[in-house]
Amino acid sequence: MMKLHNAPASIIAAILLIAAGASFNFVIGLILALAPEILPGVDAPTVAGGAPSQLILISGVACIAFGFVCVWVIREIINRSPLILVMVYTLSGLNILFGIFRLPLGLITISINLMIIFFVQSKSAKQWLNSPR
Repeated sequence: MMKLHNAPASIIAAILLIAAGASFNFVIGLILALAPEILPGVDAPTVAGGAPSQLILISGVACIAFGFVCVWVIREIINRSPLILVMVYTLSGLNILFGIFRLPLGLITISINLMIIFFVQSKSAKQWLNSPR
């Protein structure tokens, strides 16, 4: 964490919010991937022919993959990657889009991602990201 010794509070806050999102995605992904085994009341959805659908498993794997993307974005923020603003905007944009599909609970996701965008757009964050390493 030596690379963050002079990072502004807005960068630290953005990293913490993204880390919380990554943790949430990992936990939800594991729960969904293991749902039939750990949640006895959950019935797997079926397709029209009656065969079990793998939708829950695929959703779990997607959540875990998204958690790894969040970890990758955190690593790029710490390394001050030149493309980090594009990465953060893309990640937050996707989260906001999926938050719209989950309204009214999606309002939490939308507000957190708007805060992340606000934090990385601050003057101190942009100066730190553009300063020499």
